[in-house]
Amino acid sequence: MEEWVKKLAPETDPVRTHLQTSFETSEPHLRENALRVAAKFDQKSWKHLERTLGHRSRLVPVGSLAAECLALERFESARELHAKALRTEKPKPWHALRIGLKRFRYTVESFLPEQYTVWNDNLKRLQDMLGDVHDLDVLPNW
Repeated sequence: MEEWVKKLAPETDPVRTHLQTSFETSEPHLRENALRVAAKFDQKSWKHLERTLGHRSRLVPVGSLAAECLALERFESARELHAKALRTEKPKPWHALRIGLKRFRYTVESFLPEQYTVWNDNLKRLQDMLGDVHDLDVLPNW
């Protein structure tokens, strides 16, 4: 958010000054909160999930028809999220679209590496653009 404020407002802008001060004031508390939450991270559950997902991922061989079907499901889901987002100006559907696109991208990366090399730059750019939109959406809440 700080980067966006620097991009969008001149140094002498009082709103920029206020936001930067707010960021500096809030950051220690937010960092402390993040560290407290991270300390509660359940490593045992994570290891279990890692094993479970490892077993499940072997059921879908890389480059297989099953992998293509999975990627198509993720693509269709992202397409539906896109249609929903186009019908509103609210931020939540656009953020959901970003998450759906990210799921599609990671599916292609993991299971369809040949397509991923071709599509990666465009998928990443779309995801980044949606991330920038999300950043701008949450900026007024500061």
